[in-house]
Amino acid sequence: MDKALILTEKRNVALDFRNALEPAAVPGEFHIEGERYLIFWAKGHLVTLCEPQDYDRRLEKWDLSLLPILPEHYQFRVIAGEEPRLEALSRLLRRADVGRVILATDPGREGEVIGRLILEHAANQKPLYRFWTSQALSVDGVLEGMRRLRPIHEFNALNEAGLARLMADWLVGINGTRALTARAAHASFTWPLGRVKAPVVRMIAQRQQAIESFEPEPFWNLRARFLVDETLGYAGSWIGSSGREEQIAFLPENEQEQALQLEQGVSLERLEENTRIFDRFAAHRAINRACAYGLRLEKRKSGQRFFPRENSQGEPVRGLVKDVLSEHKQIPAPQLFHSAALLEQAYHHFGFPVEKTECLAQRLYQHYKLISYPRTASRVLPQNAVDQVLLVLRLLREDGLVFNPALVRVDAGQARLFNDKEIIEGHHAIIPTGVRPKDLSRDEARLYDLIARHFLAAFHPPFVYRSLQVLTEVGGEIFSSRKSALIEAGWKGFLQHQWKPAGEKEALETLKKGASVSLVFLVLTQGATSPPPPYNDATLIHDMTHVAKFVDDPELKKVLRRCAGIGTAATQGRILKEIVDAGYVMRRAKGRGLSLEPKGRALAEVLAEQDLLDPGTTGLWEARLERIAREEGGSRQAFLAEVRDFVVRMVDGIRTIPQARLDTARIIGPCPQCGDQVVERARSFCCRASSGCRFIFWKDRLAKLGKPSITAEEMHKLLAGGVILLSKLKGAKTRVFDTRGCLTKGEHGWTIRFLKEDEQPQPWPRSAPQPLGGAPAPEAFAASSGAQVPAAIEQAGQVLAIARESRVGEGARDCWCCDLPEPSAVQRPGACDPEVFALASHFLVARLEEHTRRDCSGLLAPLAARLAQRDHEGSSLRDFLDQQGELAAAGSWPQAFFRPQAVLEAAHRRLCGAWLARHGLQARIEEGQSARFWSAGGYQEATVISSLPEAGLYRLACPQNQDQARLLPWEEVFCPLCGRSGIAQTPQASGKEQRLWHSARAV
Repeated sequence: MDKALILTEKRNVALDFRNALEPAAVPGEFHIEGERYLIFWAKGHLVTLCEPQDYDRRLEKWDLSLLPILPEHYQFRVIAGEEPRLEALSRLLRRADVGRVILATDPGREGEVIGRLILEHAANQKPLYRFWTSQALSVDGVLEGMRRLRPIHEFNALNEAGLARLMADWLVGINGTRALTARAAHASFTWPLGRVKAPVVRMIAQRQQAIESFEPEPFWNLRARFLVDETLGYAGSWIGSSGREEQIAFLPENEQEQALQLEQGVSLERLEENTRIFDRFAAHRAINRACAYGLRLEKRKSGQRFFPRENSQGEPVRGLVKDVLSEHKQIPAPQLFHSAALLEQAYHHFGFPVEKTECLAQRLYQHYKLISYPRTASRVLPQNAVDQVLLVLRLLREDGLVFNPALVRVDAGQARLFNDKEIIEGHHAIIPTGVRPKDLSRDEARLYDLIARHFLAAFHPPFVYRSLQVLTEVGGEIFSSRKSALIEAGWKGFLQHQWKPAGEKEALETLKKGASVSLVFLVLTQGATSPPPPYNDATLIHDMTHVAKFVDDPELKKVLRRCAGIGTAATQGRILKEIVDAGYVMRRAKGRGLSLEPKGRALAEVLAEQDLLDPGTTGLWEARLERIAREEGGSRQAFLAEVRDFVVRMVDGIRTIPQARLDTARIIGPCPQCGDQVVERARSFCCRASSGCRFIFWKDRLAKLGKPSITAEEMHKLLAGGVILLSKLKGAKTRVFDTRGCLTKGEHGWTIRFLKEDEQPQPWPRSAPQPLGGAPAPEAFAASSGAQVPAAIEQAGQVLAIARESRVGEGARDCWCCDLPEPSAVQRPGACDPEVFALASHFLVARLEEHTRRDCSGLLAPLAARLAQRDHEGSSLRDFLDQQGELAAAGSWPQAFFRPQAVLEAAHRRLCGAWLARHGLQARIEEGQSARFWSAGGYQEATVISSLPEAGLYRLACPQNQDQARLLPWEEVFCPLCGRSGIAQTPQASGKEQRLWHSARAV
């Protein structure tokens, strides 16, 4: 009997199919083989679009003159390291006993494209069917989906929409990022640009601008207190005036009256200008009309009270009940969750960031099988899901979720819950599966409970209440009083919302139209308009989903209301993370929302006139992609033709941007290495010089001691040669201590050295960068640092001068090292150079065990992509170490590599050795001779223990402790007599040395 090959996207999904179809089958390297099924798993994307340099080698350079890049035919390639996996799939597809193929990648636009591209590159010729379900992949869910396999041609339109989106994102992302980065001409970071990232940044920029430009507007709020009889009273808020009658004004109603009262010595205190009446004098007019016989002012913390005076007969001011309005109102139960609604509610209830909620929901779906597919844009269920809902309700009640079954109504006629026409991409709303939860973490349990209770609430009756409004007129001014009375708790009663009736029940219930009441007093309270709140994760996701609010065109609004907004349910959370990682936006501490960084502000300003920043443009593209997926009109070719025209206009617009507007760097101080300017980046302070200076100082240098980050103000002091105070640092055995620190250069880069109680820091010399082989004379050391030349060095200079005079005419050399020629000004490979990472990768792959090589390849593939962008700030190094640290902590990385820093150091030394051999360089100072080097305390002398030609290092005996040794590069050590650096030129390198250098680079 022929077997069916099932292609899944991940290994754990393949195991779910194994548990349902072939429980006895044992997983192999890439697939599981049983009696009836071959279950093969990919690792997400195995095939991707080619890079620009794959089309033309000239495009390796990010040059604005080579843009835009508009391929006529799009090419795909297998992701590096995944060739064996794809070849294994091809072998399985060629087997004679494989009769059909079942595509079981994630049900969605992206999953469809992933599966189709893999099968196309594996040369599949077998009949193809689609496994499609929104249910969790439990045993019953898999069996039900296998019974409902669908022909692949039903999803051709979805695949076309997915390919159109993939190619459009490539066109916009590649051209936009390269154009903006090349225009900025800054080596420290790139400017990622995309059709979704850009409008999201603009939305945050507009909100930030609204907050910054907001000017509070004063308003007044007037309330009145009435008495029905001696025991019953109620309050009302001013809502307007009826007619105008001539009367005496006790409060000034305009500027002229106010000036006149001041001239006449009226002692009435000036009123505070705050309430919901936006004209202060309008509030005065209302008070004057209500207090027809005069008033008395009393100031309190809650506001200013005006007590009306009685008339000449001693009667109080009376009011008339103009109308009593009573009606029943109801609030329907909430809709079922889709992805955006779940992200919003999780943030509001628990403060979960978007990434955390997505991760928790994916585990509930994939690992625990507790909920349906979480990355859905639908809020309804299919009309044939009534029986499934009834089953889930019964299972939830058996699991202990308390609710009244008599109140729950499940009917296919409920269009707001069951509607086949509103299901997007075949995925229904997020609902529980009825599986009993076990071994959940605290946060997983909280999110699951939120989903389960929200699901139950959706099938409860609406919340019904009675709304009562009483309108009271006094002196021609109208005051409104409201009260709400509960009739039926409905879904709010299930969610245990505490119902607080509004208004005063007894008084308002007794009032009838035409009744007379007495005015007790008026209250004028303070207030002012507030700026809009900054975006947080929940409000940003909400606005991304409801993008129509940002568009003015009525026709476009209608189109955008029918689509899911900008981005998709599967990508909206990822987009937010990407703009944070790119440095456009920063998350504020303690859940205070998102703030715009200078880089994001610059992006929004320079592209203000570009259509790319318009959320309506991106939303319209999403609507067109949905139409293609639903076969409602349009084609991939027509859509891409429009995108190509858009890209041409975008690149032309970027060419006109002044370069200075993209320079967002904040200058902190002078560079201690080259004298240029040190600027602040997202995670570091680095030199902005283009001459190759590699000064970098990581902000989290002291994170392990309890100080999360070095601030810009602290770095400014350090660069000025000053001292910063470091308090509450955590030392060994939880010891907490305070100290002072100064900037110094250690063996592994620039760091902070702790000072003793009375110790003062020694400033470092600030001079132009010296070429290799050149060093300042001893007198220049003192002049540049402001310190006196040590006695030993001064004496050595005198000895050298005497020796020179005594050997004039004899042809004697100045010192022992002068016979060696000076080297050319070449630059040693940096610790963050791509060649170092490549060599480190080679070391890792060579030393890893066979069963862990695939993990290593998967780790190094994204690293290689980042290295192609030549991130000179060193973030690639940080990411490399962070990723390996995570693997080590998870137990999936060999214990021999728990210190990836050591692997990188070994690779750097190996490459330095090849570099020395390539350029024919050698040590100038021999063993046992004196050498000079710079440290935080100034220039010091030490004895050379040995030189290491394989890495270009000297091993020096430390002056303070002769038992300890210090490693320094040859070019950072100087002869104390002639001042030459410790690196010298040798004759031309041999062919063997040349081959060593080229082989190291080729790795």
